[in-house]
Amino acid sequence: MKKLLGLFFFIYLNFIQGNVGQTIAQTATGPVEGIQTEYNGTAVHVFRGIPYAEPPIGGRRFAQTTLMKTPWTNPLNATNFGPSCPQTIFVRNFSRLERDHPGAQQSEDCLFMNIYTPTTNTNAKLPVFLWIHEGGFYFGAGGFWEGNALAAIENVVVVTFNYRLGALGFLGAIDPKTRTTVVEPNLGFHDQRLAMQWVQDNIANFGGDKTKVTLAGDSAGSVSCNFQMLMPSNKGLFQSVILQSGTVTLPNGYYPDIDEATSIFTRLAYKTKCNHTSMEDSLNCLRGLPYATILLQQNWILYETTGAFKPTGNFGLIPGDPKELIDQGKILNVTTAFGSSKDDGTLYLMLQPGFDFKVTRQYFDGAVNFLFSNFAPKAKDAVVFQYTHWANMTSPTWNYKLAIEMYTDFLFLAPNIYCATQYARHGIPTYVFEFSQRTVKSGYFQPATGVTHSMEIPYVFGYPYSKPPYDRDEFTLDDRQVSLDMMTRFGNIMRSGDPNTPNLDGIAWPRFDGNSSQYYVFTASPAVRDHLRSNNMRFWNHLIPKLNATQPLSVATISTTSSPTTKLPLTTQLSPLLQELHTYRLALWITLGAACFLAILSLILGIMVAKIRNRPMKS
Repeated sequence: MKKLLGLFFFIYLNFIQGNVGQTIAQTATGPVEGIQTEYNGTAVHVFRGIPYAEPPIGGRRFAQTTLMKTPWTNPLNATNFGPSCPQTIFVRNFSRLERDHPGAQQSEDCLFMNIYTPTTNTNAKLPVFLWIHEGGFYFGAGGFWEGNALAAIENVVVVTFNYRLGALGFLGAIDPKTRTTVVEPNLGFHDQRLAMQWVQDNIANFGGDKTKVTLAGDSAGSVSCNFQMLMPSNKGLFQSVILQSGTVTLPNGYYPDIDEATSIFTRLAYKTKCNHTSMEDSLNCLRGLPYATILLQQNWILYETTGAFKPTGNFGLIPGDPKELIDQGKILNVTTAFGSSKDDGTLYLMLQPGFDFKVTRQYFDGAVNFLFSNFAPKAKDAVVFQYTHWANMTSPTWNYKLAIEMYTDFLFLAPNIYCATQYARHGIPTYVFEFSQRTVKSGYFQPATGVTHSMEIPYVFGYPYSKPPYDRDEFTLDDRQVSLDMMTRFGNIMRSGDPNTPNLDGIAWPRFDGNSSQYYVFTASPAVRDHLRSNNMRFWNHLIPKLNATQPLSVATISTTSSPTTKLPLTTQLSPLLQELHTYRLALWITLGAACFLAILSLILGIMVAKIRNRPMKS
């Protein structure tokens, strides 16, 4: 019934959303004035650019900040997005944050929050959807996504926010001589925690219930959510989590210790000519630079290194190695949904230098050598063997298909399934889903990209029903059905911790138990299936670690800032294991060829003998 009602709304009242008037809500530091809009007859109060923390400027650059304490008396204008945190905007065909986007302005004074709510009644106690934006920890903003439709359709409070990025948010350093902290790592995570604490202190004034907060994100935002679950001090700040295409076990996703992070600090100090004798002097020098200078050198470091400006484990907020914490069950016990898009890896394959949709064998072999440069030789050989269609190994179509599968499985799906299995083993309510609905009228992705990374996010926010005017996607009735299904089930998680209650119009979504491994498929024909790519999951989560046991399991950086002159290393040279396989196949084909030749020769000789025998004898 709810699906039909939603479709009815779209057909007859699509995007009836306009400014109705002003709206005011109170925060702990003063009143804020936003805009009251209307979506299909439902009021939505929109507040943008609310400061939730003290600006991380001056002495707070490369340091923790605090909740906003500076009060104001007159209503603060909360009608526009606050500036994004400093970043380089790389405009690509699939970029949603373009230079003319309302959230593209930048400043170090960037810790702002956006709230979309059906009511400001302090007694409403609506569930809260707290979204952490994507962007690889070095770009993005809370203003990436607007929550009007989700707030109105599901009757929930939607919150998005900015956090520090790149060097300003994920630099870390320790003095190697004194072992004292120079730069606390994971400052972006500290910002996220402040946003969660601000919600606890203020969300009731926006109609929200601080005891029903769902933390959610995609890609780096999803990884952030997963990291927040490893922090014991976060207990009570959220009651459920939705992870979309990102976990802490993402390959090469974090520094295992502060010493590795310190090497990036040293490199940044050198590049900015702040490499002084003492670490403190270097830090003070970095604090005195324009942020544009730091951004410039940050981009060079991202280009040159195999991973930089990412989370640091086993320090401060993170009380151990992240993967080991998950293995040991040292995770906040809250309902968790793990999701991925069917072709998550396409976007990352496309970002590699020299990419073409017609993937030659040479390019495929080069991609393997690039992506798995630190794998043990046997492990790399096994990857090639697993993701080669040997009867069509020179087919660009097959090479492209299997390259996508390889990137998807390695970077997203295998880490997802690994974490989900561990969560279920430790008794945490766990659900798994796959998003399989391609936006056929996508304004950002070509058809050949399939159901690629981040394609599901507009469906979560209800864009098939109501989207901002600058969004280039167009949606079909099937897309709206999938969007409503996602919003309903995610809304149920927000309300009860169970995607099946209180509202369910369709098949039940079973818990993931690690044995039957059932998962839900979001598509126009939704289904419950089991053992998602189980052969490939066993390959990555069981065989590859054994083959890599003699050397660390790591991965080359997936660069989104590659220089135009960068060339992907190509190779046609085969390793011993593959040479053996090819030698075997070559010998087999030679044997079969010889057998066929002899058979044909025997047939010809037989025919000739028969003709001679049947020839009339001369008298």
